[in-house]
Amino acid sequence: MENKKSLKRLIVVSLVVIGLLFVAVASTQAAPLEQTADAPWPMFRHDIQRAGRTTNLGPQTNNLLWTYQTGDAVNSSPAVESDGTIYVGSEDHNLYAINPGGTLKWTYTTGGGVSSSPAIGHDSTIYIGSRDHSLYGIYPDGTLRCTFATGGEVNASPGIGDDGTVYVGSGDGNLYALTPDCTLVWSYPAGGGHATIGPDGTIYTGYADRSLHALNPDGTLKWKSDPAGNAVQTAAALSPDGDAIYYGTDDCHLYARHTSDGSLKWTSPCSYGGIQSSPAIGTDGTVFVGTQYGNLWALNPDDGSVIWDIYMTLNVQSSPAIGGDGTIYFPTTYGYVYAVNPDGSVKWTYTGGPDISGHFFSSPAIGDNQMLYVGSNNGKLHAFGATLVVATPASPAVYPGDSLTVSLDVKNAQGLFAMQTSCTADPAILAVQNGEFGSFFDPASRFIAENAVVGGTWNGAVSLLSPAAPLFGDGNYAMLTYQAVSPGTAIITCTGMLSNQDGTEQAVTFVDASVTVLPFATLDGVASYQGRTSHADIEVTAVGPVTRSDLTDATGAYLIDQLEAGTYNVEADAPLYLPNCTAATLAAGDALTLPSTQLRGGDTDDNDVINIGDATLVAANFRLTVPPADPQADINGDGIVNILDLALLGSNYGRSGCQAW
Repeated sequence: MENKKSLKRLIVVSLVVIGLLFVAVASTQAAPLEQTADAPWPMFRHDIQRAGRTTNLGPQTNNLLWTYQTGDAVNSSPAVESDGTIYVGSEDHNLYAINPGGTLKWTYTTGGGVSSSPAIGHDSTIYIGSRDHSLYGIYPDGTLRCTFATGGEVNASPGIGDDGTVYVGSGDGNLYALTPDCTLVWSYPAGGGHATIGPDGTIYTGYADRSLHALNPDGTLKWKSDPAGNAVQTAAALSPDGDAIYYGTDDCHLYARHTSDGSLKWTSPCSYGGIQSSPAIGTDGTVFVGTQYGNLWALNPDDGSVIWDIYMTLNVQSSPAIGGDGTIYFPTTYGYVYAVNPDGSVKWTYTGGPDISGHFFSSPAIGDNQMLYVGSNNGKLHAFGATLVVATPASPAVYPGDSLTVSLDVKNAQGLFAMQTSCTADPAILAVQNGEFGSFFDPASRFIAENAVVGGTWNGAVSLLSPAAPLFGDGNYAMLTYQAVSPGTAIITCTGMLSNQDGTEQAVTFVDASVTVLPFATLDGVASYQGRTSHADIEVTAVGPVTRSDLTDATGAYLIDQLEAGTYNVEADAPLYLPNCTAATLAAGDALTLPSTQLRGGDTDDNDVINIGDATLVAANFRLTVPPADPQADINGDGIVNILDLALLGSNYGRSGCQAW
């Protein structure tokens, strides 16, 4: 009987798993094309809507982590690939690929200076323009894929459409649409600026003729705005709903137009000197833009009025970038970088100045691991950010009694040689058991000074030993093991200190982890026998994320506890009776009472079918007590095989399998 029940439950679980796999495969097959393989900053202004906004966090401190020196001014704005590679152009004619730690990966030399910003295609091809009048497509290994010659310098930054089409403006006054292999699809004489694409496929561009052009996907004109007082200087940025488009001109205004017909929505106050900073758009629609007089404006998207205004330094041409927490990152021409909170308060300031950092004409790009990259006219690519120590739980939610591993990972290490940490959490919710150092500090060349759990806190300290080389990049520092104790949310908070080989403390940001210990759910109810007065020992089993069961008492009551959230197949079964089945979906902490259910009797051989075989057994033992009667014939368990047992069998004759609950 037990083997039969185990087999039935195995079949139920298998069907559930197969169904989930089917859904997962179907979902994968239906997934739409993703932009540039999840690159954190794939092109100038982050995306083809040119919003200058990402969900990734930027640096939380003003720490300059590293610089990379090129041979001439870096006015190009960086792009960042999903593997962390940073691409940026230099006036020394080269496209640079820089590793996340600030070392050179490769260069590709064009025939002219590169102020165009790279764009990463869907297949990771890098597209960039050059003053030699050409657009280049470069494979991720630094080899040439294709080129396209135009009639003028290509200083505008390419954009990649959802279908992989490459859009780039040229100094010859044209916007070009190209295949990923640099083959011409169409061209349009729109002034040679940047391309922005709306959710409906409309392409927006403009530059020398002072107008913004809206093009259909085939390159034909949809509408053209009235000309501004001077040239369109910036990439146009779309509102989050796609209903408005914003761009700056050299006549001192930022313009907002309706995307439906190009009609004017509003113009900003005059900035005196023109707006060469491309606007960035917050998630709530707020427009952030820099002015040549050194201000950062936050503008109301409804009427263009100034919400707040911060004076930085004179002559701002770099464009702001917005991090996932709403922080606006804003370099200035005089070598400063500001991080500004959404309310206009300054979060941090980097005051390198022109003698140290040069002049920032490049616009920043936000990468993974809270990094910010921006080029300077002194030839350097600047990387802002701290070394991170990130706590990552194997699961964000567990149940009491579960064991949980938490990985402590180092990211952005720059010459790390020694490290100490202390990690705490509420021990009433999540109790630390032990810690084990990872492989980032090589076991063959490290000295562990501390690895102990003291009062609910894990303390660890480790140093490399000479002649081991300092550590760069990312790696696993330690794995901590916790025991979930009781429901609640625990924050795993780590603190500590990092040092280089000379005993100098390094900047570090610790990233906490949140773990929720969920309350168990319960199922209860009443299951009874047909034809009996005592209803004990009916087994009620719930099969789902976990499998739990309980036996009924004499009243038929049962309680199944320690159930995790999810959907369960519930079965009530007992010898000589057909099982009853239902399904139940539970959230964490639920206490669900199922409707009462009654099992139907007559399955004397427990094969889940009431048929002639069962009737034959009852007939063969009719009027006999137990023993000598076969107890399998005594359906109602009253010690005698009689008309009551036969009535039970007869009323359920022909039934089979799980019965409705």
